[in-house]
Amino acid sequence: MSGNSFGRLFVFTSFGESHSDAIGGVIEGFPSGVELDFDFIASELNRRRPQSRTSLRFLTPTAFKQSGRYTIFPQEKLILQSLFARWNEVFPEYPLNDEDAFQALLSGIHITDYKLRTSRFLLKGVKIPGFLGSCTLDAKLPLPLLELWNTLLLFSGYSGIGIKTGLGMGGAESWMI
Repeated sequence: MSGNSFGRLFVFTSFGESHSDAIGGVIEGFPSGVELDFDFIASELNRRRPQSRTSLRFLTPTAFKQSGRYTIFPQEKLILQSLFARWNEVFPEYPLNDEDAFQALLSGIHITDYKLRTSRFLLKGVKIPGFLGSCTLDAKLPLPLLELWNTLLLFSGYSGIGIKTGLGMGGAESWMI
């Protein structure tokens, strides 16, 4: 059986593809008749699973620019575009430029709740419209994409989201729910 095997008394061999929806394993040398607590095993495996529900809090006025106009409401596509762009600025040697991955992320991420209010950011005498508050995002993604999404959310605390983050707009933090 191909896969990754380890152990001597009990040999565990895993199989499946890292980018598929399912993987499996075989335990050799396990005595017959021993009852397994599958609920316990599932709960232990779920402890290691990346979270799929996140609260994203906008700490400073946040806005996006779309078709030459300010957008003062978070949208999944605008959040992802901003995070991809910031990632590529900070890590040009590891660019996120796969359009299929972007579309797969976009199709699996949904804003399910929000608490926002309008705010303005004063810059050189101009009040830029934006928003403050939080939104809840649910992600229904295959594990590799879910891990990428969670990485981008953690990165948002350092990079900010939206426009003019280098000037203080778009401060963000996220936490798993």
